[in-house]
Amino acid sequence: MFPEPRRDRSKPRAPSKRKGKKHTSVGSSSGRRSSFSNLMYSDSSTSTQGFYPPD
Repeated sequence: MFPEPRRDRSKPRAPSKRKGKKHTSVGSSSGRRSSFSNLMYSDSSTSTQGFYPPD
């Protein structure tokens, strides 16, 4: 996807940590898990409509 070296040099944990922290803080973990499960089940049907990329 994106250049690993550049991203690592810029801020490897900033984006990752911020996203994960926000989801966990808001408590969207439960909802997010449900969505993930549904996606896995409907993987062939959904064919990753675009949930993984934004993830």
